Amino acid sequence: MYKNIMILFLMVFTTVPCFAVWEGEITLIEPQYIRRCLKDPKISNLILDTSIKPYYLRGDFDGDNKPDYAIRMRSKVDGVAGVVICAGNGSIHMLGSEITGGNNFSDMSRDAFLSSNWQVYTQEEVVELEYMGGVNAPWPVPKPVGEAIAIIYVDGIALIYWDGKQFKWAGVDPDKM
Repeated sequence: MYKNIMILFLMVFTTVPCFAVWEGEITLIEPQYIRRCLKDPKISNLILDTSIKPYYLRGDFDGDNKPDYAIRMRSKVDGVAGVVICAGNGSIHMLGSEITGGNNFSDMSRDAFLSSNWQVYTQEEVVELEYMGGVNAPWPVPKPVGEAIAIIYVDGIALIYWDGKQFKWAGVDPDKM
């Protein structure tokens, strides 16, 4: 009898905390550097876009051997998405016409360049893109200073990369893939 009461006691008091977790809000786990970057007044009119996972990427995008973070953000005003890059050197780069006040970053309509599939490409992986289209590369493949962000679509790929001075866009016409 004592054994049954102990088992029941353990079952009740070890499972209750598990249920309590489900009732609370989900807390995002992100690097401290991202939390600090999000407090910058330059991006106070933006909110995190956590609708796509991962909502941030870590890489050395500017080639300075410090981790940089690319974060999906949305405008608080109209919800249009863009990317904020929080560089390891403390600088912040906002990419996307709606989050920068109308300055187009890509060649896509309304600067809607984000897809649900994005990832970090090494310099070597960027070079490999030259060979996707055979002898003729699908577009002039850039030479990034650091790693690049690959935006992968059903019918093509585009890159966000640092050229030594600024972030640039290299897109490809999907008909040439």
